[in-house]
Amino acid sequence: MLAISAVSSAPEAAYRALAKDHGATRNSGKRIPRGQVQFVDCRIPDCDGHYIVANMIAQNGLDRRAVPNGVLVDYVALEKCLDIVFARSAELGFEVHMPKGIGSGLAGGNAETIYGMIETAAKKFCVDVTLWEFIDSSAPPFVPKKRRG
Repeated sequence: MLAISAVSSAPEAAYRALAKDHGATRNSGKRIPRGQVQFVDCRIPDCDGHYIVANMIAQNGLDRRAVPNGVLVDYVALEKCLDIVFARSAELGFEVHMPKGIGSGLAGGNAETIYGMIETAAKKFCVDVTLWEFIDSSAPPFVPKKRRG
């Protein structure tokens, strides 16, 4: 979310509105139901084309210390989200772009497991996927090293 928020406020604002609709705040104990995808039309300055950001709800909270195994990723929910995203992309004729390591950083998921899930969804829906590897956090947004997956 951080990289895209640096160039467009729309995806984060939409996510926060969705959380508010569900009464999901840091201290409320309520959460957005996992397995949902929120699609947000996004205009990115100095970029041509139509971009849709998919906010995938596949994480159980924000604090890895609060879960027994330290993994916040809900793999079942993530698989459902990926199917929704790739199906929509196939329907629209879009490619899918996402950060390499999605779900395996702060959320603590297993990168190889998640990569396999992404690969499976891409093949299932015949959609090209690009995983972006950000060289360092001080680099300007969208100046990544590209890796085809």
